[in-house]
Order: sequence, then structure tokens, then C-alpha cells
Amino acid sequence: MIHLHLSPYTVTDLDFSSCGLGPIGIKRVCDFLKSNNQSITTMYMCHNRIGAGEGVKEVADMMKVNNTVSKLIIQSCQINAVDCYHLSKGLAQNTGLLSFCTLE
Repeated sequence: MIHLHLSPYTVTDLDFSSCGLGPIGIKRVCDFLKSNNQSITTMYMCHNRIGAGEGVKEVADMMKVNNTVSKLIIQSCQINAVDCYHLSKGLAQNTGLLSFCTLE
């Protein structure tokens, strides 16, 4: 994934399930959602390598500043206990999240 272009206010759900995203792809998605998100309310990131490397930290940092995403689904993403700690820190600062689901 080199570029993510979305028309403002037209896309509300992003489904990146089983896309083979690793830390670099996760960083790009999260960078976009940190600065440009005005309409994405649901994000599916199942079956990717979020827990590999810095991926989960990117998601946590994004959730610290993005209060538009209200539903985050992360399943089967190689997340360990340390990753859960980082993610919980990011989610604790978020005021817009209504639903969070993760299963390993």
C-alpha cells in the first residue's frame, strides 16, 4: 500500500481484513487516520500482522488522537500481552470508541 485516497465523507467503513498488512502498511493506514479522518467510523483489521513489530503501537497512537473511529475490530493479528498493554494505553485516551473486539 503506497497511497490511500478516499473521498471525504463518502467512506465510513474500512475493511483491511486478510490484506496481509504488516507494520509498514499498518503505519500508512494509521498515519492517514490520524490526520485526515472525518468519516471512517468502523475499522476491521482482522488476520493481519498488527502485533508484528511496531504495528500495534501505530494503532494505539492513532486511537489516541482519532475520535471518529467508533468501532475497532482486531482479530487473529499476532497480538501478545505487551501489545495489549500498548493498545490499552492508546484506547484509554480515546473518547469516541464505542465498540472494540479482539480475539486471538
